[in-house]
Amino acid sequence: MTDFKGRINSSGASGQQAPGSNPNPLGDASALKKAYDTFIQNFALAIPSVVLFVAEVIVTVLFMILVAAALGISYPMASFYELYGVFAAGILSMIVRAVSALIYGILTGIFVSATLVEANAALSSNSYSFGAAMGEVKKKLNQILTFSLVLGVADLIWAFTGMFAWFLDAITNMVFIVSFAFVLAGESGTLTNVIQRSASSLLAWLGKDPISILSLFVAAIFLGFPIVEFAAMPMAALIVMIFYGGEKQAQSTASTTTTT
Repeated sequence: MTDFKGRINSSGASGQQAPGSNPNPLGDASALKKAYDTFIQNFALAIPSVVLFVAEVIVTVLFMILVAAALGISYPMASFYELYGVFAAGILSMIVRAVSALIYGILTGIFVSATLVEANAALSSNSYSFGAAMGEVKKKLNQILTFSLVLGVADLIWAFTGMFAWFLDAITNMVFIVSFAFVLAGESGTLTNVIQRSASSLLAWLGKDPISILSLFVAAIFLGFPIVEFAAMPMAALIVMIFYGGEKQAQSTASTTTTT
């Protein structure tokens, strides 16, 4: 399996087009349709999301055990309130929530990145495997962890926004999926710069294929939902890589035409 960056130009549109002939780098194709067709033929793309689900279950169980041990197995939460006060219980709850959000953010970032690597390979009709995808992720692990921690912090903050939390979570997930693709492709820039470029790319893609970006938004909503995310994560990764690959191919074609 060749590296992630080396396959990007072939993962977008399937054919060449004259620069400026169509503002959509996909030509007349729909990113949603291409993503769906690719996923139907590559159900193995769901493996990272399945592993993520198992990891999240394990982490959740461990947190429950640790909290139970901290409180004392014989003391239910009500007794803890009585013994230590509501304030102390609230602090403990906040600590648990913050730590779990960071861990879930890290897990999500790692396995979303692995899915992006596999999606890129599938779109290029190249072989892929979960182990090889994780190998690609490992090469950019430091950057991915940095972005993942920010994702975890954002999700933690949005949890306090009430009825708007789901919307903000989805938008954040979309931006960070694109950011992870940028990181894997070796795009340079600071964390803030990459996030800003990711948001700008999403807005540009929205104008070219709104239905596909709306579908990406729906997929981003269901990231973290048991079972449903087995399809949501691969579809989100495929849509992002189709747009990103198509954009890079259009840039490459325009550059080649200019030099000739």
